[in-house]
Amino acid sequence: MADVGFTPFTKPEIIAAYLQPVLQRLEIAFSEACDRTSLSFVERKWSTDAALAAYLIRKEVLEDLKSEGTQIEEEDVEIERKALCGLLLTLPLVHLKIRKSKDGEIPAPGSRQSLSFYNWNLLVFPQGEADEILPLHLLLLWNDNQKGELATLLLVCVEGTQWRWRIPVFQRSDHMRIDLNTALSEPSQGPSIEDFSTAFDSANEDLPLKLTAQEEPPLKSEDEIKAVETGQEHDPKKKAQ
Repeated sequence: MADVGFTPFTKPEIIAAYLQPVLQRLEIAFSEACDRTSLSFVERKWSTDAALAAYLIRKEVLEDLKSEGTQIEEEDVEIERKALCGLLLTLPLVHLKIRKSKDGEIPAPGSRQSLSFYNWNLLVFPQGEADEILPLHLLLLWNDNQKGELATLLLVCVEGTQWRWRIPVFQRSDHMRIDLNTALSEPSQGPSIEDFSTAFDSANEDLPLKLTAQEEPPLKSEDEIKAVETGQEHDPKKKAQ
Protein backbone atom coordinates (compact mmCIF):
# COMPACT_ATOMS: atom_id res chain seq x y z
CA MET A 1 0.00 0.00 0.00
CA ALA A 2 2.95 2.35 0.61
CA ASP A 3 3.59 2.62 -3.13
CA VAL A 4 0.00 3.42 -4.16
CA GLY A 5 -1.34 5.52 -1.31
CA PHE A 6 -4.92 5.85 -0.13
CA THR A 7 -8.03 7.41 -1.62
CA PRO A 8 -11.52 8.03 -0.19
CA PHE A 9 -12.50 4.78 -1.94
CA THR A 10 -9.96 2.66 -0.06
CA LYS A 11 -11.56 0.30 2.44
CA PRO A 12 -11.74 2.08 5.81
CA GLU A 13 -10.41 -1.02 7.59
CA ILE A 14 -7.18 -0.84 5.59
CA ILE A 15 -6.67 2.84 6.42
CA ALA A 16 -7.51 2.24 10.08
CA ALA A 17 -4.97 -0.59 10.27
CA TYR A 18 -2.28 1.70 8.80
CA LEU A 19 -3.14 4.41 11.33
CA GLN A 20 -3.64 2.16 14.33
CA PRO A 21 -0.31 2.89 16.11
CA VAL A 22 -0.87 6.63 15.65
CA LEU A 23 -4.48 6.45 16.80
CA GLN A 24 -3.55 4.46 19.89
CA ARG A 25 -0.92 7.07 20.77
CA LEU A 26 -3.46 9.85 20.27
CA GLU A 27 -5.95 8.03 22.49
CA ILE A 28 -3.38 7.95 25.28
CA ALA A 29 -2.45 11.60 24.73
CA PHE A 30 -6.05 12.79 24.83
CA SER A 31 -6.96 10.59 27.81
CA GLU A 32 -4.04 11.94 29.83
CA ALA A 33 -4.69 15.52 28.70
CA CYS A 34 -8.35 15.30 29.71
CA ASP A 35 -7.41 13.88 33.12
CA ARG A 36 -4.76 16.54 33.77
CA THR A 37 -7.05 19.35 32.70
CA SER A 38 -9.92 18.09 34.84
CA LEU A 39 -7.62 17.76 37.86
CA SER A 40 -6.27 21.26 37.28
CA PHE A 41 -9.79 22.72 37.43
CA VAL A 42 -10.50 20.85 40.65
CA GLU A 43 -7.26 21.81 42.37
CA ARG A 44 -7.66 25.47 41.45
CA LYS A 45 -11.36 25.43 42.28
CA TRP A 46 -12.19 26.96 38.93
CA SER A 47 -15.73 27.19 37.67
CA THR A 48 -16.65 25.14 34.61
CA ASP A 49 -15.34 26.63 31.37
CA ALA A 50 -15.73 24.26 28.41
CA ALA A 51 -13.86 26.53 25.98
CA LEU A 52 -10.86 26.89 28.29
CA ALA A 53 -10.84 23.15 29.02
CA ALA A 54 -10.88 22.34 25.29
CA TYR A 55 -8.00 24.74 24.68
CA LEU A 56 -5.92 23.29 27.53
CA ILE A 57 -6.55 19.72 26.37
CA ARG A 58 -5.55 20.59 22.83
CA LYS A 59 -2.41 22.35 24.10
CA GLU A 60 -1.49 19.36 26.29
CA VAL A 61 -1.80 16.99 23.34
CA LEU A 62 0.20 19.31 21.07
CA GLU A 63 3.12 19.67 23.48
CA ASP A 64 3.03 15.98 24.43
CA LEU A 65 3.40 14.81 20.82
CA LYS A 66 5.87 17.54 19.86
CA SER A 67 8.15 16.42 22.69
CA GLU A 68 8.41 13.05 20.94
CA GLY A 69 9.33 14.63 17.62
CA THR A 70 5.92 14.03 16.05
CA GLN A 71 5.19 16.28 13.07
CA ILE A 72 2.14 18.03 14.48
CA GLU A 73 1.19 21.70 14.36
CA GLU A 74 -1.57 24.14 15.15
CA GLU A 75 -4.08 24.82 12.40
CA ASP A 76 -6.50 27.70 11.80
CA VAL A 77 -4.17 30.18 13.46
CA GLU A 78 -6.32 33.05 12.20
CA ILE A 79 -9.28 31.96 14.35
CA GLU A 80 -9.64 34.23 17.36
CA ARG A 81 -11.21 31.55 19.60
CA LYS A 82 -8.24 29.25 20.09
CA ALA A 83 -10.46 26.51 21.55
CA LEU A 84 -11.84 26.01 18.04
CA CYS A 85 -8.40 25.60 16.50
CA GLY A 86 -7.45 22.22 15.14
CA LEU A 87 -4.23 20.26 15.18
CA LEU A 88 -2.70 18.86 12.01
CA LEU A 89 -0.75 15.61 12.07
CA THR A 90 1.20 15.07 8.85
CA LEU A 91 1.91 11.47 7.87
CA PRO A 92 3.33 10.13 4.57
CA LEU A 93 -0.03 8.94 3.23
CA VAL A 94 -2.51 10.79 5.44
CA HIS A 95 -2.99 14.31 6.73
CA LEU A 96 -4.98 14.02 9.94
CA LYS A 97 -6.79 17.11 11.19
CA ILE A 98 -7.85 16.89 14.84
CA ARG A 99 -10.90 18.82 16.00
CA LYS A 100 -13.42 18.78 18.82
CA SER A 101 -16.97 17.69 18.08
CA LYS A 102 -19.73 17.24 20.65
CA ASP A 103 -22.04 15.15 18.48
CA GLY A 104 -19.58 13.37 16.18
CA GLU A 105 -20.58 15.57 13.24
CA ILE A 106 -18.08 17.51 11.16
CA PRO A 107 -17.51 20.96 12.70
CA ALA A 108 -18.03 24.00 10.53
CA PRO A 109 -14.76 24.90 8.77
CA GLY A 110 -14.49 28.29 10.48
CA SER A 111 -11.60 29.36 8.25
CA ARG A 112 -10.42 29.21 4.65
CA GLN A 113 -7.65 26.91 5.78
CA SER A 114 -10.09 24.34 7.16
CA LEU A 115 -12.43 24.70 4.20
CA SER A 116 -9.55 23.92 1.86
CA PHE A 117 -8.71 20.85 3.95
CA TYR A 118 -12.34 19.66 3.88
CA ASN A 119 -12.59 20.04 0.09
CA TRP A 120 -9.29 18.35 -0.71
CA ASN A 121 -10.63 14.82 -1.16
CA LEU A 122 -13.39 16.06 -3.49
CA LEU A 123 -11.03 18.03 -5.69
CA VAL A 124 -8.03 15.71 -5.84
CA PHE A 125 -9.41 12.17 -6.09
CA PRO A 126 -9.48 10.35 -8.41
CA GLN A 127 -8.10 12.99 -10.80
CA GLY A 128 -4.50 12.72 -9.57
CA GLU A 129 -1.72 11.50 -11.84
CA ALA A 130 -1.31 7.73 -11.90
CA ASP A 131 2.23 7.85 -10.51
CA GLU A 132 1.58 10.65 -8.01
CA ILE A 133 0.88 9.78 -4.39
CA LEU A 134 -1.30 12.40 -2.74
CA PRO A 135 -2.19 12.40 0.97
CA LEU A 136 -5.70 11.47 2.00
CA HIS A 137 -7.35 14.05 4.27
CA LEU A 138 -9.02 12.66 7.38
CA LEU A 139 -10.51 14.13 10.53
CA LEU A 140 -10.09 12.84 14.06
CA LEU A 141 -12.99 14.18 16.12
CA TRP A 142 -12.70 14.09 19.90
CA ASN A 143 -15.00 14.94 22.76
CA ASP A 144 -14.93 14.80 26.55
CA ASN A 145 -17.76 14.04 28.97
CA GLN A 146 -19.16 15.94 31.94
CA LYS A 147 -16.55 14.38 34.21
CA GLY A 148 -13.78 15.78 32.05
CA GLU A 149 -12.78 12.34 30.75
CA LEU A 150 -12.11 11.48 27.13
CA ALA A 151 -15.46 10.27 25.79
CA THR A 152 -15.03 9.61 22.07
CA LEU A 153 -12.52 9.57 19.22
CA LEU A 154 -13.97 9.29 15.75
CA LEU A 155 -12.00 8.82 12.51
CA VAL A 156 -13.75 10.48 9.56
CA CYS A 157 -13.13 10.57 5.82
CA VAL A 158 -14.23 14.09 4.95
CA GLU A 159 -15.64 15.28 1.62
CA GLY A 160 -16.53 18.94 1.81
CA THR A 161 -18.83 19.33 4.79
CA GLN A 162 -20.01 15.72 4.50
CA TRP A 163 -18.34 12.44 5.40
CA ARG A 164 -17.85 9.33 3.27
CA TRP A 165 -17.27 7.02 6.25
CA ARG A 166 -16.72 7.17 9.99
CA ILE A 167 -14.99 4.74 12.35
CA PRO A 168 -15.22 4.91 16.15
CA VAL A 169 -11.65 4.77 17.45
CA PHE A 170 -12.50 5.11 21.13
CA GLN A 171 -15.78 5.22 22.98
CA ARG A 172 -15.97 5.25 26.76
CA SER A 173 -18.14 2.29 27.63
CA ASP A 174 -16.97 0.34 30.67
CA HIS A 175 -13.46 1.42 29.65
CA MET A 176 -13.57 -0.91 26.64
CA ARG A 177 -11.74 0.02 23.46
CA ILE A 178 -13.33 -0.59 20.09
CA ASP A 179 -11.27 -2.77 17.77
CA LEU A 180 -10.48 -0.76 14.65
CA ASN A 181 -10.46 -3.88 12.49
CA THR A 182 -14.06 -4.78 13.39
CA ALA A 183 -15.54 -1.34 13.87
CA LEU A 184 -17.44 -1.48 10.58
CA SER A 185 -18.52 -5.11 10.78
CA GLU A 186 -22.03 -6.34 11.48
CA PRO A 187 -23.17 -6.03 15.11
CA SER A 188 -21.96 -9.04 17.02
CA GLN A 189 -24.46 -11.62 18.18
CA GLY A 190 -25.06 -12.35 21.81
CA PRO A 191 -22.90 -14.82 23.73
CA SER A 192 -23.33 -18.45 22.77
CA ILE A 193 -23.98 -21.32 25.14
CA GLU A 194 -20.29 -22.20 24.88
CA ASP A 195 -19.38 -18.64 25.93
CA PHE A 196 -21.60 -18.87 28.99
CA SER A 197 -20.18 -22.30 29.85
CA THR A 198 -16.63 -21.05 29.52
CA ALA A 199 -17.39 -17.98 31.62
CA PHE A 200 -19.06 -20.11 34.28
CA ASP A 201 -16.17 -22.57 34.38
CA SER A 202 -13.70 -19.71 34.62
CA ALA A 203 -15.60 -18.04 37.43
CA ASN A 204 -15.82 -21.28 39.40
CA GLU A 205 -12.45 -22.79 38.68
CA ASP A 206 -11.45 -22.26 42.33
CA LEU A 207 -14.26 -24.53 43.54
CA PRO A 208 -13.38 -28.16 44.40
CA LEU A 209 -15.20 -30.01 41.64
CA LYS A 210 -13.46 -33.24 42.70
CA LEU A 211 -13.37 -34.56 46.22
CA THR A 212 -10.01 -34.82 47.91
CA ALA A 213 -8.66 -38.14 49.18
CA GLN A 214 -9.80 -37.37 52.73
CA GLU A 215 -13.31 -36.56 51.56
CA GLU A 216 -13.84 -39.50 49.22
CA PRO A 217 -16.16 -42.11 50.79
CA PRO A 218 -14.75 -45.67 51.04
CA LEU A 219 -15.89 -48.10 48.37
CA LYS A 220 -18.50 -50.66 49.56
CA SER A 221 -17.94 -54.39 49.17
CA GLU A 222 -20.38 -56.63 47.31
CA ASP A 223 -21.80 -57.96 50.64
CA GLU A 224 -22.41 -54.42 51.88
CA ILE A 225 -24.13 -53.48 48.63
CA LYS A 226 -26.44 -56.55 48.93
CA ALA A 227 -27.16 -55.62 52.56
CA VAL A 228 -28.27 -52.17 51.46
CA GLU A 229 -30.50 -53.64 48.77
CA THR A 230 -32.19 -56.07 51.27
CA GLY A 231 -32.48 -53.44 54.00
CA GLN A 232 -30.10 -55.26 56.39
CA GLU A 233 -27.34 -52.68 56.46
CA HIS A 234 -28.37 -51.09 59.78
CA ASP A 235 -30.19 -54.14 61.36
CA PRO A 236 -27.72 -56.59 63.04
CA LYS A 237 -30.56 -59.03 63.91
CA LYS A 238 -31.45 -59.47 60.25
CA LYS A 239 -27.80 -60.04 59.42
CA ALA A 240 -27.58 -62.79 62.10
CA GLN A 241 -30.57 -64.59 60.64
